Amino acid sequence: SYLNSHTSRGTSGFSSGIHYFEVRINFVKLGGYICLCLGTHDIHNNTAVYPPPKYSAFGYTTQGEMIRQGEIVADGLPRVVAGDDLGYRADFLSGLIIFYKNRHPVAEMEGLKGELYPA
Repeated sequence: SYLNSHTSRGTSGFSSGIHYFEVRINFVKLGGYICLCLGTHDIHNNTAVYPPPKYSAFGYTTQGEMIRQGEIVADGLPRVVAGDDLGYRADFLSGLIIFYKNRHPVAEMEGLKGELYPA
């Protein structure tokens, strides 16, 4: 359910360079929701469906939504289901993050800055 959200965070953050991160979606339960994002060092404390602005999150959801700073900034994008790969290319030089579904670009956002962690 959307009322019970859990967040995991990578151990290393990024603040410069270009990084690619990808996960395979093995299972999404009916009505379930997964968001692949970058966020602040304490994003693992998040329990909200959409990480609030304090986590500076930039993410893409299995529902085909793009989130930034706690807000849905785009929806109606390609959904991600079991068996799909979901990834992003984070370019801290230009501040651009590009999201990929099965290694094909599906969305992008500007504004990356500061030290952010995969989540």
